[in-house]
Amino acid sequence: MSRFRTGVHLCRITMGLSGVGLVSDLMCASICAVLNEYTMLVVGSGLFFAGGLCGMACPALGASAAAAPAECAAAAAAAALLAHERALAKQRAGFEEEKDSMRREALAAAKLAARELGEAEHLIGATESHRSEMHDTLVNHKREALLSHQQESAKLQKQLEELAKERDGLDARRDKCCDETAEMERSVKSVEAQMREHATQSAVSGGRVNVAYQRKKKRLDEELEALLAGVEHKREQIEDLDKKLEDVADRTRQREDKLKDLERKLVEVLVDQQKKLLRTLTEAGQANVKYMREREKINELRAAGILGEEDDPLTAAIGGSGNASGSAASKSTAR
Repeated sequence: MSRFRTGVHLCRITMGLSGVGLVSDLMCASICAVLNEYTMLVVGSGLFFAGGLCGMACPALGASAAAAPAECAAAAAAAALLAHERALAKQRAGFEEEKDSMRREALAAAKLAARELGEAEHLIGATESHRSEMHDTLVNHKREALLSHQQESAKLQKQLEELAKERDGLDARRDKCCDETAEMERSVKSVEAQMREHATQSAVSGGRVNVAYQRKKKRLDEELEALLAGVEHKREQIEDLDKKLEDVADRTRQREDKLKDLERKLVEVLVDQQKKLLRTLTEAGQANVKYMREREKINELRAAGILGEEDDPLTAAIGGSGNASGSAASKSTAR
């Protein structure tokens, strides 16, 4: 209602200006159209109201306004279209501004993602480099020495097994000789007992020489002599076997000493390998600590406003080192 009263008041002013000839007929029609744009609520009602305003504000036009009502309606429609286009232009400008804002946010997110991706690729490259270095240490560190130790150790183990078999055979033979010697010694004692018993008998019986006595005595003497010779031979065999067992024991000690020396060298190689692995792990840990400290400093500078969100000297610095570490890792992997 307030818009309507304001429009009527302005129409009255316009009619006064037109009556005194200060405003032309065409300008009066234009002012009516603008007032119609200002006061209309919908396009249809605006057209009717514009027609009324044209009738009120342009009495001097009389016949012109009555003869051309379509011109006033067209002027009102043009004013409504102009207002609609202005609203659309304003809405379009808002959309463009929102689109630009979304584009800037997307660009910032893309840059952040690219920066994080670069950092991740650098960390992956560094990790791969350390992994390749550790793998190379485990597989290729003094590999020739390890292979030589392995072959020599296998050879010594085989020789020790053969010496163990030889010692077992000599022990079995010695035990058998000892058993045979003991059996012969028991036979000697038995023959000696028979000889002592036979000696208690007389060699002459009834004034004649006892032939059976002489034969038995001779047989016992021969048996005793043979048993004593056998015992002596067995003892010589036992002594020879003892010498062979000592020789086998000496050779076994020599092989065991060589095996212990190889084990000592192998332990030295393994300790050196562990030291190299520990050095690699230490370098990786130090690099990680250094990276985290630099990252904290950059975050503090960004929080203080010294660096912008897009400024990241650490990412620029690790770009080249990431490529270098990646190439080094690829070379180590290829090797």
